[in-house]
Amino acid sequence: MHKNIAAPLPKPGEEAGLSKYLKMEYGKGLREAAREGKTWTVAKVLQETGTHIDSYWTHGDPAALGCAAGGGHVETVRYLLSVGATPWKNNSSSLPLYEALKNRQFETADILYEAMTNERPLTGDEMREVMTTAIVSQLDLSSWFDSKKKKEPEGWLKLGVLEVSNIGVKKEIGLKLTEIFNFETRERITVVEKLEGGRLSMVKENFDRAVNGDLFAAAAEKLVELGGSQDARDIVAGITPRRKKGFPGGMS
Repeated sequence: MHKNIAAPLPKPGEEAGLSKYLKMEYGKGLREAAREGKTWTVAKVLQETGTHIDSYWTHGDPAALGCAAGGGHVETVRYLLSVGATPWKNNSSSLPLYEALKNRQFETADILYEAMTNERPLTGDEMREVMTTAIVSQLDLSSWFDSKKKKEPEGWLKLGVLEVSNIGVKKEIGLKLTEIFNFETRERITVVEKLEGGRLSMVKENFDRAVNGDLFAAAAEKLVELGGSQDARDIVAGITPRRKKGFPGGMS
């Protein structure tokens, strides 16, 4: 999460030119100011026009963050992130990272990638969009992506007060298996993914229709151990799942 960054002082002549951006409709003033790296003007347009920070013109066009990233404007990118611009797609806008890499702006690409992966990994579709950029721009991104790879997380992770996940990485077969136990919705979700990206399968299972109830008890204990709500134990106590002899259930 980026800290809220105060807008800098205007650059010479920037105050005199502000009215032009304030008069532009449909968020164009915000996007143009971002594209030109005028961070003070970006802040003023947001404050005085009420323009949505992630607005874009038409399908596939960048929002303000993508405009700033594509222009290599580090200060503007950091400011927009600090005041709530999404580093992800906003409906049908383009991915800001796409704009940065397309224009070979690796410094802003680094900032965006960090902001994104601090929230979650890129999906297979998002990775394909970025790699398409590389092909179209005749750009070799392999070394850039290699420098960004993080160790795959493993084991138990608290996702919320009533939600916990268990991640198992099977490098020998190139798969990652994730079990998510949501005690609020009473669902267990099992996801199988390729380590290099791309989901293979996802299965949802209601607690009360499950075969092996011991899995939920173990998950509840782990959630409490990690600082989650003790209500998970009470929820498990009220579950009477169907049982089937010899059914293994869960991940090892």
